[in-house]
Amino acid sequence: MLQGLGDDPARCPAWKSGGPSRSATLTHAALPSAGMLASGADASAFPFNHRMVEAEVALRLGRDVTPDSARALGDGNHHQALELVDGMAVSIELVDTRWAQGFAVSPLLKLADVQCHGALVLGAFQPWHDRDWSKQPCEVWIGDASNSFVGTHSLGHPGWLLPTWLKHATRHGATVPAGTVVTTGTLVRPVGGGQGRPGAGEVRRDRRGQRAALTRARPAAAG
Repeated sequence: MLQGLGDDPARCPAWKSGGPSRSATLTHAALPSAGMLASGADASAFPFNHRMVEAEVALRLGRDVTPDSARALGDGNHHQALELVDGMAVSIELVDTRWAQGFAVSPLLKLADVQCHGALVLGAFQPWHDRDWSKQPCEVWIGDASNSFVGTHSLGHPGWLLPTWLKHATRHGATVPAGTVVTTGTLVRPVGGGQGRPGAGEVRRDRRGQRAALTRARPAAAG
């Protein structure tokens, strides 16, 4: 799919990785560059079949990761892998499927569909700073309605998947370059975006910088 969209699979700018829990098998998918959007972008031109959003935390690599350096990462030791990270950002994933059967397809077909990925809205990156993710607040806004959550990251920590993802991304000998972004599992289950076309997606933090997952997905008017 990436080649069909004009991307080089060996040097994709962003990935999604994650799973519903630490006991589940993690999945990884390289993301098409055409679906990378900045905060405030208008996604109404995208041909989405469904309109769902997830609030997520994206991490950015601060250095190249070779196959050898990825293999050296200890399984389950995400603190070692976090030394490779130089930034984090709030993100909104626009969840979608291209299959006529919708989301009722096999796991492999979902993976072939970039793990039900439509587009990714990224907020401004800030320096990586760890925190107690069990106390991390998150607000998801759809229009004027909001839902609040605390400590709901699906893996308990956004960096927990880094060793597994990096070993997967380098398994065929490719180096993951500095600047590559990975979304790290959701803070909330997919939330419906309402009726009409997808509108603007906005991500922001509060003044203290501690509400790192305050997101807004604003629907466009139906048309």
